[in-house]
Amino acid sequence: MKHPYRLRGIMALGVAFVLISMASFVIAAPPGTQPPSSYPPQEISFPDIKVQNLEVDHLSPKPGDIVFFKGTYMVTGCIKKPFFCKITLDGNTLIEQEMKNNNPDCIGSNMYDGLFGVSWKATPGTHTVVFTADSKKNIGEGIQNELNNTQTITITVPLPAIDKDIKTKPPIPVPVPGTR
Repeated sequence: MKHPYRLRGIMALGVAFVLISMASFVIAAPPGTQPPSSYPPQEISFPDIKVQNLEVDHLSPKPGDIVFFKGTYMVTGCIKKPFFCKITLDGNTLIEQEMKNNNPDCIGSNMYDGLFGVSWKATPGTHTVVFTADSKKNIGEGIQNELNNTQTITITVPLPAIDKDIKTKPPIPVPVPGTR
């Protein structure tokens, strides 16, 4: 014999499920009937630190020349904390330092330019110089604005020239014992 209370309980659960399911469809508004939002769409604005230029003071340095690398950058938007700039040569850091924020309170114009530089004694070879603004990634700039934080240049320093007019003396024979 089946338990009548057991069947009633199962049927009651089924009916309750159907009612809850129907109610959820009744409560939801049909697509396209929602009123438009009265709030304007929000634009997410990120600050930007953009490398403007990386220059070398002379393009054809000779070994031993003192070469000056100058990087310029532009800051747009509100940046409330300091950030770092770096210049590397062949992957080695020549200088990295904290840059002062010229407008930490974000009052008035939130755009300014900065200058950063370092000198280097030229050595022979082809060298890659990279200038990076916000080198420690202290400022959240958004994906697109992070892509303009570096600039790279390549310079070649030739080997020292050999003076062909230098007269060399003939070798001096050195006597070796036991030989004539």
